[in-house]
Order: sequence, then structure tokens, then C-alpha cells
Amino acid sequence: MAIKNKIYEIKILQNQMLQDYFRMEIEGNFTEKEWREELIAVLEDDRRYRHSASLTGVRRKIAEVGIANYTIDDMDSQLILTLFRGQNAFSDCCSCRLKWYLNDIIEDRNFEAHLSGNETEDEIFCWAITSIENLKKFVGGCSEWNTNSQVPKAERDAFCKKAYTALKEMSDQILADYQKQTAPAPEPLEDSKQTDRKNFYVSLAALSSAAAAVLMSIKTLFLH
Repeated sequence: MAIKNKIYEIKILQNQMLQDYFRMEIEGNFTEKEWREELIAVLEDDRRYRHSASLTGVRRKIAEVGIANYTIDDMDSQLILTLFRGQNAFSDCCSCRLKWYLNDIIEDRNFEAHLSGNETEDEIFCWAITSIENLKKFVGGCSEWNTNSQVPKAERDAFCKKAYTALKEMSDQILADYQKQTAPAPEPLEDSKQTDRKNFYVSLAALSSAAAAVLMSIKTLFLH
């Protein structure tokens, strides 16, 4: 079903937006060396993060390619959400309101992770639209001025414009797919032979009626 395929597409869009926002904050507030050192510090924080499933794959990836070759494009949504909501220098870039919006994104991800595959089109549609709206709130929060971030307003506005455009396109696609799949099915077309046969009998019945009317007129004429 097309509407169900949008689940995967929304997940990709969500990850891209979080990566783009994280990249913007990194470039505006950290040097290459600083953000990598902070990431290593997070990974080595036994008390807060050692047993975090979201960081297990990160440690494995960094061990494989080296911290110098690890990039923001290697990060998934779960990692970025963990970093922004934790107690570290990355989290300082986020306002309290923005962290609240991130909680909504986490709820969306939890719902998506527990899908059974038996959900109705209506349920998937509601989840998809809710996810889009939560991403819009997140984007709106990204535009707000934050004393802990050095990212210029013009750069934030450019990020928001790009994100809103992508979200509108996705929302329009979801609505179009939903309307298409829930539209009433058209009446089945009759077989051409059946149609011809039907038309033949209709014509024959009409001729019979006409013939009966003519005979009745002739009979009436002779009787008079």
C-alpha cells in the first residue's frame, strides 16, 4: 500500500532533518576537534551512556573507521536525539522548548517501532500526519533564538525554509495517497459481449412493443 510505504519515507526525512540541524549547530558552535572530543566523552561516560543501546552501534562504527573519519552523516536519529537530550555540550545548543519537541519525535519513533503490519489505512494516515506535524513543531523550535548557540538567524531561517518545503511535499503526498486508496471503488465494467447481448434484448423488446402497437392499430381500424 502506498500510504504504508510513507512510514519509511517519513523516517528517512526525520533522520535527514535531525542530521541537518545537528550539523548546523556543530558548525556554528564547535570546531572539528571539539565536537569529536565531546562525542568521545559521551561514549566514555559509564554512568549515563554506557548501557545505551543507541550508542552501541556508534562505538562499533568508530572502532571500525576511527573517530577522525566518523561524520554526522553516519549518525542516525536515535543517536542525535540522545545527544540533544543528554547532559553534554551538544545538549546546551538546544532550548528547553526544542527538547520538548524532541520528546514528541521520540514518541513517533516508538509508535513506528511497534507497528505490527496489521494497522488500517486510517491508523497509518493518522500516525503519518501526526509525525509531520511534530516535525513542523521541531523545525519551528529550531528557528527560535538560543543564548547558548552561535548559529546566525539567517542560517536558522534558511534551514527552516528548506525543512518546511520538504514537509509540505511529504504531507501533500500522504494526503493524495490516502484519498486515492480510500476513494470508493468504481463500478465494474460489463463484459463487452454481455453488453452487446443486453443491448440486443433491449432493442428486441422495443421492436416487439412497437409491433404490438401497430397490430393493435390495424385491428382497431378493421373493426371500425
